Amino acid sequence: EDEEEREIGTGFAVCNAVSGEVRMALDKKRFPIVLAGNCLTAAGAVAGAGADAIIWADQHGDLNTPETTTTG
Repeated sequence: EDEEEREIGTGFAVCNAVSGEVRMALDKKRFPIVLAGNCLTAAGAVAGAGADAIIWADQHGDLNTPETTTTG
């Protein structure tokens, strides 16, 4: 198994774990908050919540306008 395969496997494992924790919190009528080190975990949070929408807070707001960026 090479490093890329391990990374992909780890990513899926993390998403599955986050999904399960979010689902358990919701089943207990709790409000899950996921703090993570990368954006990939959002997939697990959304899957666990069965969410139609999420609130996303990132390190930087990405609140750009055509005047502040040419790349969006």
